[in-house]
Amino acid sequence: SEIRQHASILMDSLRVKTLRLLALACLAPLVVHAAADPERVRFDSLDRDGAAAVALTGLLLRPAAEAPEGGRPAVIALHGCGGMYSVLKSKRDALSARHQGMADLLVAEGYVVLFPDSFRSRGVEEICTVESRKRTITQRNRLSDTLGALAWLQRREEVLPDRVAVLGWSHGGSAVLAGLNAKDGKGAGRKAAADYFRAGVAFYPGCS
Repeated sequence: SEIRQHASILMDSLRVKTLRLLALACLAPLVVHAAADPERVRFDSLDRDGAAAVALTGLLLRPAAEAPEGGRPAVIALHGCGGMYSVLKSKRDALSARHQGMADLLVAEGYVVLFPDSFRSRGVEEICTVESRKRTITQRNRLSDTLGALAWLQRREEVLPDRVAVLGWSHGGSAVLAGLNAKDGKGAGRKAAADYFRAGVAFYPGCS
């Protein structure tokens, strides 16, 4: 009971710190907004399947109220090795409780939230049970998906292109770090600092 209580306090603290960081970095208005139903969307990764771009699906969540002039800040949320959907048979196409909780929290603060699906888009449900060296979906794939999601969001009128943050859990947390590092890299992933992620939050990323 005491352990559960401490764990609950820690999670509440993490949520508050995450919101503070994103609010300061993206300058989001700290007012409560009702969430609209998630929209299933489709966009291209920077990853390639032969000559064609890998097509990704995802869930887009946004406040129900009309966006202010100029748009809203946004957050790209990257799932971990277990995927982004619930394991309950009756909710296989709904976000897991953890992901839905974070989405609700961010939408309530006025953010547009995009969950790119790196797994089902490639015919995979999860990779937690797959040995690391045998995984077919790597951090290179996740980085390409992250940058593709950023480019897609920045083209939307409802989003402020210079106020997009990225957060992720576990395998997705590693992709957050790779995405932030790519700003100073070379090639297709390189973008001007003003057009890049405004902030990043990585929950327990892998260290490899």
